[in-house]
Amino acid sequence: MPPIQKRAPRVRLVTHRLILQPLMPRHAPQVHEAIARSRPALRRWLPFAARQRERETLAFIRRTARSRGHSVWGVWERSDAGEAPGVRRGRVRPALYCGTLGLHGVDREQAVGTLGYWVRTSRAGRGYTTEAAAAVLLWAFGPLGLARVSVEAAPGNAASLRVIAKLGFVREGLKRQAQRIPGRRARLDWVEFGMTRQDWRCARPALVRRCGVARPWEPAARR
Repeated sequence: MPPIQKRAPRVRLVTHRLILQPLMPRHAPQVHEAIARSRPALRRWLPFAARQRERETLAFIRRTARSRGHSVWGVWERSDAGEAPGVRRGRVRPALYCGTLGLHGVDREQAVGTLGYWVRTSRAGRGYTTEAAAAVLLWAFGPLGLARVSVEAAPGNAASLRVIAKLGFVREGLKRQAQRIPGRRARLDWVEFGMTRQDWRCARPALVRRCGVARPWEPAARR
């Protein structure tokens, strides 16, 4: 009998500009609003974005919240974003919902997981996805103790490929015709990337610069 998987910890992460909080059912309206406003861009690459309704968004959040193998965060702008650095105003609070980032298929026995993400269209191009993913990778290879994280992107998704390159992932192969997207005649290929613990050690200084803190899982009041 295989060992029972430990539940992935639910941890709040805070970066220079963002707050990552584990998604809960109460967040469903904010998540769905961001999907709806970003649908034209998201539906090109993500199957769920074509016609997902709010009740399906809620069902996804409930399902991942109960899962032992998924850690899914909502990504919010910090309420103090744009203020002078170093000014302490107590616990930082979330403002606009910017997207979702997940660590999926987490196997604590094998110490592996898969990164996934999307960002709302109005906040694309600001480096938010890279900043949020850098925080998750610092936590995943740090306190969580993973040995490998993988990520995939379609060859034509230039924005996602730029994020992956900035994070320090290594290209490993191509999955041909790996996914069907509603409304597309041809199936999408996926480029596979991986990051091992050795890769992470090399990438760690850049990840810290990307998210602005070395330990994003620490309480904001301690920074």
